Amino acid sequence: MIMKLFKYSLILALATLMFSSCLKSDLDDLPEYEDNNIVSVQRVEYRFVGSTTTVNGDPIVQFVTLRNSSTIDTKSKTVSIQVTVPAANSTFTESERAKCSVNNIAVMVQASTAARITPASGSPDLGVPADWSSPHQYVVKAADGSTETWTIQVTNFSK
Repeated sequence: MIMKLFKYSLILALATLMFSSCLKSDLDDLPEYEDNNIVSVQRVEYRFVGSTTTVNGDPIVQFVTLRNSSTIDTKSKTVSIQVTVPAANSTFTESERAKCSVNNIAVMVQASTAARITPASGSPDLGVPADWSSPHQYVVKAADGSTETWTIQVTNFSK
């Protein structure tokens, strides 16, 4: 009987500690981030199955980073990307370079702090190879819940 009373008292004491808080009331609220911009184009890449590199006899996917420059217009909410395919080398052969086109590249961008980017209007996921021959729209949602629709497009693709 005493053992049961001790167990229940211990459980009650632990529950009291678990459901109490050491925070004081009337603390200042931290501001929520309100920016919902695309701030940079991190990378544009072309992915291909390598012919010489293998894992357990299976070829692995390799990538080449395409040179790019971009123009980000925060007023019109547009990103224009100019892409140049680099010269062939030992892993990025001339035959793979010939296959690289605006129809099969992956685009990666960076949003404002604490913002999230989601595809809109049937646009492909960012970072996944897709057809960039036409503009794509993305919704950028800030931490405070405000949203903006951005248009990303590859305006020039050259080899």
